[in-house]
Amino acid sequence: MFQKILLAFVESIQLSANILSNFFNNYILSRIDRYGIHNDLGASFTSILRNKNTITKKANNEGEEKLKDEINWYLQFKNSRIKKWLPKILKYSLKKNNVFYKMKYYNYPNLRKIIMYNGNAFFVLKLRWKKIFKIYTKFLFIEKNSSTPDKNFFHNCHLEKLKSRIDLIEKKAPYFKTLLKTKKITINDKVYLNFYLIINEITKSDSILTKLTPKKIYLSHGDLHSNNILCGIFPNNMILLDCRGKSPDNKKYFDPAYDIAKIFHDLRSYYSLIEKQMYSLFFFQENKGIKKEIKINYSFHEKEYQQRFFKNYQYVQELITEKMSSFEGLQYRADFIEAILYLTMVPMHLKIKSEGILCWATGIQRLNQWYERYHKKEYKHLLKKIKNA
Repeated sequence: MFQKILLAFVESIQLSANILSNFFNNYILSRIDRYGIHNDLGASFTSILRNKNTITKKANNEGEEKLKDEINWYLQFKNSRIKKWLPKILKYSLKKNNVFYKMKYYNYPNLRKIIMYNGNAFFVLKLRWKKIFKIYTKFLFIEKNSSTPDKNFFHNCHLEKLKSRIDLIEKKAPYFKTLLKTKKITINDKVYLNFYLIINEITKSDSILTKLTPKKIYLSHGDLHSNNILCGIFPNNMILLDCRGKSPDNKKYFDPAYDIAKIFHDLRSYYSLIEKQMYSLFFFQENKGIKKEIKINYSFHEKEYQQRFFKNYQYVQELITEKMSSFEGLQYRADFIEAILYLTMVPMHLKIKSEGILCWATGIQRLNQWYERYHKKEYKHLLKKIKNA
């Protein structure tokens, strides 16, 4: 009994030390440097420059349309109460070859850093998540910000993007050819079905396509993961930045499950640890006549980081049950979209071969888990058929 009390006391001292150290580094010491950027801002196809209290984000030619979408998304809320949690835009341009915006610089750590390095007590993290869900359900996922999806929603929003990204993978990474074509993949000693087998079953099922189509679609951030949530000192003080602006089918309305999936892909599937290469991975492929054998084994290095992210995932699950029960089929679609996110992000993670492979493996695992969880009979039948082939 005494040892448990002593251990709890030591752990509380360590947490307090972490919180104080993080507070000093993130909110006090970093203010001395007036030109450095102390949080990870989205920078795909853009350049980011800080000058004292402002940040300028400028697009290159390839990123102009995306940055325009981001700017327009912020502007539509300039007279809304939600602007309190969005970056303050000081100046912007939508002109060709000169697309940029200047915003106030927030010298805050992002939620990723806080979770990984124990920068907040868990009760503070819970307050932050509660506030995020309140922002969504009060200002975004509401009737006046909604629309009705068309009958081709699944095809336009998921299938077209998946097809285009598969084409891009084949073009950029020839070594992925076997990974894309084989019927089964062994990941961490378990056999999984390749993506196209499950996608084919989905497209043949009217009932599944109906379940994967939301009743309503809404204005949404579109890229809400821990790296894009800047956290001030107090739990209510947050900035949601680097929004996507448009959904995968190039419209301004999203399935509300999309941003939930973005949260899942970080907290449950450890996107931050993949992006920071905090893993070990073994990849083996062999041709045996007409049969091809693929094996991927991986593990993450920092088990404490995993535990912290997953603890937040479990709490987010509670909030979904509590705050979003009126959104029919939300969990079902969010679990599916989480898998699709990983499969479609591979082209952006090919500079490091293992990173792209791990994104693919994660997507395969999540897609199989989704199909097995929600369509168990069909999944078992398909898996048995492929194993015996």
